[in-house]
Amino acid sequence: MPVRAERTGDLAVLRLREPIPGARPLPMAEADGVRGGRARVVGFPRDAPGGTWFEGRLGGPTGEGWIELSRADGQTAHVRPGFSGSPVWDDTLNAVVGLVVAAQPVGEAQQAYALRTRTIVREIPALGPVIRPRSPFRGLKPYQEGDAEVFFGREDDITAVVAALYASRTVTVYGPSGCGKSSLARAGVVPRIRADGHEALVFNAGDISSIRFVLATELHEACGRSYGVDKIESWLRDHGLGDTLHRVRRDATGDLVIVLDQAEALLNRTPAEIDELVDVLFTRLSGVRVLVTLRSDLVDAVLRHPKLGPALLGGRTVPLAPMTAGQLEEVITKPVERLPAVSYEPGLVRRMLDDAGDEPGILPLLGFVLEQLWERQDGGHLRNAAYEELGRVSGALEQHADETWKRLFAGRQERERAARRLLTRLVRMLPDGGILLRRRLTRDEVDDQQWRIATELAEARLLVLHGGEGEQESAELAHEALITAWPALRDQVEKDRRFLAGQAELEQDLRRHERGGPLLTGAQLAAVEQWSAGREGDLTEEQRRFIAMSQKRDRADKRRGRLLRTAVAAAVALIAGLATFGVTQSQATAEREKENTSRILASSIEGLLESDPGLAALAAVAAYRVAPTQEAVNALLQRYEALNDAAWMLSGFQGEIMNMAMSADGSALFGVSKGGRGTMFHRQAGGKVLRKHLGLPGNATFPLISGDARRIAYTLDGSDSMYWHDVRYTERDIVLGPAQRLPGAALRKFTLGGRDGGHNVVSFSPGARRIATAAFGGQVRVWDLVTRRLQNPPKRLPKLRQVWFGPDEHTLVGTLLTDDEPW
Repeated sequence: MPVRAERTGDLAVLRLREPIPGARPLPMAEADGVRGGRARVVGFPRDAPGGTWFEGRLGGPTGEGWIELSRADGQTAHVRPGFSGSPVWDDTLNAVVGLVVAAQPVGEAQQAYALRTRTIVREIPALGPVIRPRSPFRGLKPYQEGDAEVFFGREDDITAVVAALYASRTVTVYGPSGCGKSSLARAGVVPRIRADGHEALVFNAGDISSIRFVLATELHEACGRSYGVDKIESWLRDHGLGDTLHRVRRDATGDLVIVLDQAEALLNRTPAEIDELVDVLFTRLSGVRVLVTLRSDLVDAVLRHPKLGPALLGGRTVPLAPMTAGQLEEVITKPVERLPAVSYEPGLVRRMLDDAGDEPGILPLLGFVLEQLWERQDGGHLRNAAYEELGRVSGALEQHADETWKRLFAGRQERERAARRLLTRLVRMLPDGGILLRRRLTRDEVDDQQWRIATELAEARLLVLHGGEGEQESAELAHEALITAWPALRDQVEKDRRFLAGQAELEQDLRRHERGGPLLTGAQLAAVEQWSAGREGDLTEEQRRFIAMSQKRDRADKRRGRLLRTAVAAAVALIAGLATFGVTQSQATAEREKENTSRILASSIEGLLESDPGLAALAAVAAYRVAPTQEAVNALLQRYEALNDAAWMLSGFQGEIMNMAMSADGSALFGVSKGGRGTMFHRQAGGKVLRKHLGLPGNATFPLISGDARRIAYTLDGSDSMYWHDVRYTERDIVLGPAQRLPGAALRKFTLGGRDGGHNVVSFSPGARRIATAAFGGQVRVWDLVTRRLQNPPKRLPKLRQVWFGPDEHTLVGTLLTDDEPW
């Protein structure tokens, strides 16, 4: 690189064909903050071919990107020809801070100049990774497949797991929390099986709501997007995993290994989600193998599960023990040995090994302190002083978390209260054992202030954020080690232990109810109401709904109990009165009571006709059965005439119906009430109707359902986004996949649902891959749900009042918007 007119440049790179034996690069650093520090340079002028040393002091920077060098005293050598390009060694940083580039004429006050390190990197960017290599440590995060070259310490364990996989279709790796199960599977086993010619798909069990959908998404990418996600998902649903893989992988020769990481998260999934996962993954198939990672303290809970237990018991298990001192030494030293410009200060590796000891969950703490040491490296050296300042292996994470908490919340009581509520919701407890796990918290579960706090904690690497760009946003603890290592979190968990324990039991009761179990009753419901009082906002939407259902049933039971007691009392009074009034008088009184009850029931029907016609029909039947009064007969005949032609009836809406959307065959409906509550109905083959209150995070508008009923969409008041879910149907439930977001897709103005005054302004394509909208100014927009991108129609397209898709994904049908319409 030649010298430029402004005196920049003047660099040359010598590329070696092979490393020089016994040589290693010198560490380089920036000279910021060490002005006046002592520096040394070796040169080889003609009069000193064996070399001579210049000693001086570092000065300030120059406009050319240089740094000044002044002679230390009158005895030191001058910088002259033979020094050009020599490294400038700073004794304070113990690193090279530049290369000699120029010097004034020889004299008592001679000034020399060196190219600064940042100037060299700016001129030759390819030197950046050599001078400042990327950290080989991952802190609290697990190593991924791309980290295989810096993953050390588990070679024998990798070999054992791979051998077990080749011998059995299902393998479970179990070990204590923090022993490195995820890293072993992702950065150890997966690269090894790929090298053997097989394929691998890796899933975190905590991220899965529908295994078919996530499998379809991954297979869509794996097959080069030859088939759409919807098509692959339909194959999985209709034909199973084996047939789908045959279609997608075609002539692939190797096996497919599916890694289900952190399987303990399945304990928090709904029965329907677990049923689907077991049916898809654990059916015996040729050429498909499943690797499961599982915490050892939760093995019993998983094996006792009615579906997960039998699925895992047929396979092999591989225990993963905590690392030995020798393995930990590889974790510490091997990644750094690969980088010749970085090294540990003498004695530091031994100190860390002694501090780590043989604790089973030490790896995340060690990983965190190694990452912090790397960031504080000084002139290419990882130093003892920095290690001490960080708090060593056992205290670095705690110290960092505590300092972050104080920095963000000290003296700010309102923010601290909001942060503590957030902490409680990031943790969940398993029933019976009291084991604490981290919990993924969605953006919709917290307010704006708490989400800002979550973002700040994520910037400090205490939380991890997921989603965005069309995917549901969420936050979780960076590692479960924080539950015990983070003082604020540890204290909050202790304060809320009773609440967390109650919530764990409530969650278990909820899942039991989803499998056909009872609602909460009596003392059980009273206990829940007691520990949750004032904390309803910290419960999940499902849990609040379950409590409300139980309370409603409990109130109804109490009313029936009061009626029964009244009836018994009336019967006793009736018996007592027989002696006085006789049997005939008693029967007449009873008949009059029945007739009065019948008339009351019949008169109540009028108020139910709009809000719940199904309940109105039942009330008419009940009135007639109590006593066939004229009022009851009239009500029953009216309901019969009104509903005689109905194939099936919707009942149980959460308020007055605002709008409905129906699938092509009429088997599924999605509607919203005037209060914005979303409800789905599905009519099964035998005539049974399933109802699902969706519990959407806001007031829903514009309900939309695809022709095959496998996808719904809607907008929420106050949001500029449209949301959609994949839907599947089981014998007992309507199961929604996670919410997917289309930013900017919402219609800005509306009056009634997805059809304004009978006008169709939102439409799914036939395959539900796209959504078309006709805005209230007539502009038509088409959104691709797979890419989440806006596909603008041709500019010549006229303004439309209504829009539908035609017979395929690429045809739109619409009615024109005239200029005089009051949109």
